[in-house]
Amino acid sequence: MIKRSNEFSLMYPIVNKKRKGEKMKRFKLILVFLILSFLLLTTLFQSLACTVFVVGKDASADGSTMVTVEQDKPMLEHRLWMNPAKDHEPGSMRRCPDYPQLQRWHDLSGNPIDADNVAIAYDRQSPLEGTEEVLEIPEVEHTYAYMASVFAVMNEHQVGFAMPTVSCSPELWNDEGQLRITQLTMIAAERAKTAREAIQIMGELAEKYGFRGEFTPGKGLGLIDKEEAWIFHVIQAGPFWEADSGEPGAVWAAQRVPDDEVAVFANGILIDEIDFDDTENFMYSSNLKSFTEEMDYWDSESGESFNFRNVFLKGENNPEPSRFRQWRGLDLVAPSLNLPDPDEQVYLKGADGGHFWYPFSVKPDKPVTLTDLFTWTRDNLEGTKFDLTKGPLAGPFGTPQRTQGYNFSTKDGKQVREPQAIAHDNGKYTEVLQARSWLPDPIGGLAWYSPGRPKTAFRVPFYCGVNDIPPSHAEGDQYTFEWGEDSAWWAATAVNTIAQGMYKYIIEDVKVKQNELESEAMAMIPAIDKQALELYESDPEKAREFLTSFCSRFATDATRRWWDLAEHLILKYANRFVNLPEVCQKPKMHDEDYWIEEALKYQEEVRGRSQEDLGRNVGKIKQY
Repeated sequence: MIKRSNEFSLMYPIVNKKRKGEKMKRFKLILVFLILSFLLLTTLFQSLACTVFVVGKDASADGSTMVTVEQDKPMLEHRLWMNPAKDHEPGSMRRCPDYPQLQRWHDLSGNPIDADNVAIAYDRQSPLEGTEEVLEIPEVEHTYAYMASVFAVMNEHQVGFAMPTVSCSPELWNDEGQLRITQLTMIAAERAKTAREAIQIMGELAEKYGFRGEFTPGKGLGLIDKEEAWIFHVIQAGPFWEADSGEPGAVWAAQRVPDDEVAVFANGILIDEIDFDDTENFMYSSNLKSFTEEMDYWDSESGESFNFRNVFLKGENNPEPSRFRQWRGLDLVAPSLNLPDPDEQVYLKGADGGHFWYPFSVKPDKPVTLTDLFTWTRDNLEGTKFDLTKGPLAGPFGTPQRTQGYNFSTKDGKQVREPQAIAHDNGKYTEVLQARSWLPDPIGGLAWYSPGRPKTAFRVPFYCGVNDIPPSHAEGDQYTFEWGEDSAWWAATAVNTIAQGMYKYIIEDVKVKQNELESEAMAMIPAIDKQALELYESDPEKAREFLTSFCSRFATDATRRWWDLAEHLILKYANRFVNLPEVCQKPKMHDEDYWIEEALKYQEEVRGRSQEDLGRNVGKIKQY
């Protein structure tokens, strides 16, 4: 049990039962094998599946700007860490290791990599050992503190980052770019006080040193500060660019999300028509027009407006998985729009005779709350005809996870293609960021961080003004099993693994615990804000220490309670029964009639057992 100081006694009424080592050992080994087996399967099946909600300040219920993302690769790192503010000597240089997303601290076999000493990966994916080619750029006099995971998360000035890869043409690959989106976000977090500044910094650096893609030639960001929200796209400079050419090494654009609207960015290209005269709502690279003309993507003399999406998709649609998640996100934000689903949208034409596109952003039907974003980032298309908790691949207990993939083909060429949900099976961690203008920056910025699959994981708050992140969220990896309060990701992964056995039942227990923890945290935030503000007015450093203490205590305690949940689920659902006190209840199947009909078909068509055969066998004793 965590010992708490008196300052927390009134606002932190959490009581934990005493941990019993013997009790933990009863199921520890079995659970380890279950989890590791599950992880081995999930690492084999990947697709782009990051979904970002970007909320303008007037579209939110409390006046905050907000942005979310689920990072979608199971091999990504889940650790959250704090990079402190620093002063630098004039003329000093900043090292920029390659920092690929996929293989930064471990290779695909789980072997450790020294991420700070990795040279540029010329084959696009695999890092090369060595330090001789690590890029250095001029340092600035002072750099700001920021939280980061695979990418920058939020800095001390409430500038927040959420990264989805952009689906775009593979012909734009270039192996000479030197800065990935990982490093660009971190450099921007060190130097920017606003989202606008962050975009300008990243764009200029990408042009100067060359942008390097990963998975595709393009990346994107949802960005917020305490006043504005933006969408940013950056794409490699194409196959002909050379580092010593003197030409820009990237092409990029950014569009502001209207204050009273919400954008849903789901890997597809989102930015559409650019007004080059509207510098309040658009930013773009110096070579945007000239590059697209050189590539024969756009003709300035045609009289056509410049539509970034049409230009870089060359008239094609965004991929189906992207369209499914964007449609669902917009449907959650503004159901009154009754937007056509992707199966309908693909047949529709826009006003220009091209594809019908989902809007860049929409006004929400009601002000968006933090709870809304928590719910939407866990959505599996429930309640729609595409509901992933239903159908043959969901199984008799309605699991929405598609560990074996979303697409299957029969021998005769027929396809089973499942829709892609916002809460994807590949998710490694989720962040929901808030920037609040009415509070000093260290108190105003909040990162609600959740390692693990979003549907079964738990979120805890970290103020952007904290000095450190506790071991529960700052340490560990997916290749070394860790048990206990120092491993939030393994706690979430344990619960997720257990849930797959009887999802229909277990997810209800998980929702109760999620609501308990997250409601508790949200209820405490106003009191923490107030006390931190009082401290900040007299001593900002004491306020930071107070926020650090609160976040560390809450995160550690929440992790312990999630392990308690894993233990409770093993006990309650042992052997796929509902083992309540004095009850051993056989669980009913999800959509039972459907599954019984499927069993009858299989019995007759595969096993060859007709109803007539079964009737003859009832009560008969064969004589030998």
